[in-house]
Amino acid sequence: MNYIDSIILKRTCTCWKKLGNDLLYGKPGILLYYAQKSNQNTCFEKIYQKMEGDVLSHINKDMPCRLDGLLGITLCTTWILAYWKKGNPDYVLKEIDEDIYRNTMSFINKGEHNNEQEIEILFYISQRLKYGLQGKEKRIIFTRFSEFLLEHTYAHLGSDISKENIPFNILNHKVLYLASLVELYKLGFYQKRIKRITYEISLKIQALPYALGNKLMLLLFCLKLKKIMGDGVGKWPEIEKSLLNNLSCLNVNCLDLPYKNISLANGLTSYYLLGFLCNSTNGHSLFKLDTNSYRHEILKRVLFLTKNDSDTMLPLGLNGIHGFHFLYSLLVEHHG
Repeated sequence: MNYIDSIILKRTCTCWKKLGNDLLYGKPGILLYYAQKSNQNTCFEKIYQKMEGDVLSHINKDMPCRLDGLLGITLCTTWILAYWKKGNPDYVLKEIDEDIYRNTMSFINKGEHNNEQEIEILFYISQRLKYGLQGKEKRIIFTRFSEFLLEHTYAHLGSDISKENIPFNILNHKVLYLASLVELYKLGFYQKRIKRITYEISLKIQALPYALGNKLMLLLFCLKLKKIMGDGVGKWPEIEKSLLNNLSCLNVNCLDLPYKNISLANGLTSYYLLGFLCNSTNGHSLFKLDTNSYRHEILKRVLFLTKNDSDTMLPLGLNGIHGFHFLYSLLVEHHG
């Protein structure tokens, strides 16, 4: 374990009991980080196992079925089992999947409606269908469930789907909805309907977004649609061309960010991540990603931890120091 890892671990252990279950700010995102670290270095394995046991032991039926509750934990578990640890997600998440399905259908049948929550559940289901759900019967149920939520949430989004979210947030609900469309289409579900929905969405977009994060996210969606559907779906080729012209001079590491924000939600880390995803989806580099500059920004924050005890000055979790290091390792792996 190197010096930087020891600093991060010390702050994590100090603050662990005070953390909640939010995907970006809480324990699930940190668990994701240490799952990766334990695969790279066995000295983190006991740390990961202890954290995993604590997170899973606190699951209960009173948890909100949101990304800051049950969905945050189950999504991280799904990704961990897909990339770093052995295990059958159908077995591990059996009761949780059933609770999510039963509770969602219960409040919908009662006429209760929360579009943001339903989109979060749709995103969760798209990820479970992508990485797990090997059981035939359960897969059929969740496939039909995703179709219902796809239509139900789209009907309530209306013209809001084309409105810009300010400030940008990488996990805003329009982003999650579009990501769900892409994953379900790639899996071969409702392709004709999803193609129609994406066509209709393109016609509603009258102007390019203002915020850089929203521009990069929309470009990523354009590139993913082109990759899975080909050219000629609605106005997406035209939107892609306009975005590329608008972003042609972008050099991510030269951005003048307010308050030196490097968070995953709406700061430099999100721009690096989106730039990386645009590059990899496109097949060749669209944006320069200077890993040395990014590492320099991370190290400044980590060294700050050694001199300051305030939890609020540098958050933990995916939207804090763990997210910074998580993305940095990804960039180094692919770009050196």
